[in-house]
Amino acid sequence: MVPNRGLLLAGILSLVAPAHASSQDLLAGTRVRITAPALMLDRQRGQLLSIDRDSLVLEGSGLDLGSSDAAPKVWIIPRDAVAELERSLGSRGNAGKGLLIGGGIGLLIGLGSTSLCQGSGDYGTFCAMIIGASTGGGALLGALFGAAARSERWESVPAAQFQ
Repeated sequence: MVPNRGLLLAGILSLVAPAHASSQDLLAGTRVRITAPALMLDRQRGQLLSIDRDSLVLEGSGLDLGSSDAAPKVWIIPRDAVAELERSLGSRGNAGKGLLIGGGIGLLIGLGSTSLCQGSGDYGTFCAMIIGASTGGGALLGALFGAAARSERWESVPAAQFQ
């Protein structure tokens, strides 16, 4: 006996749809970045403490939110003052970008040092070794610096969720 395919599809969609909808919800504890021009907040970072029908409650260091005091501060921001709201997706390293930049700089240094490759003898091999070593060394250093230099990724929150 073949089960009703429509009923089976509806069951699968009922399991998938709530999971997708909940991934877009703003939850307490979410790291956010907010722009509210009326409050002179421009892409300021903080942790969302709560959200209700009138306001967002945000905690951040005073340095993040425009104060000279580094102590944690709680800000109550009216929803209608929010021009843009972004949620953090976490941070990631930049090893690939560092590898490319470092390799490019190393290559330029290697090509710039080709003046050492003149004279009698087998300078072609020596020159290739200089260019290869400087490119490889630059790429390695770039990848190490890039991996250490982490950057935070952000996702824009649709206005319907906070206005």
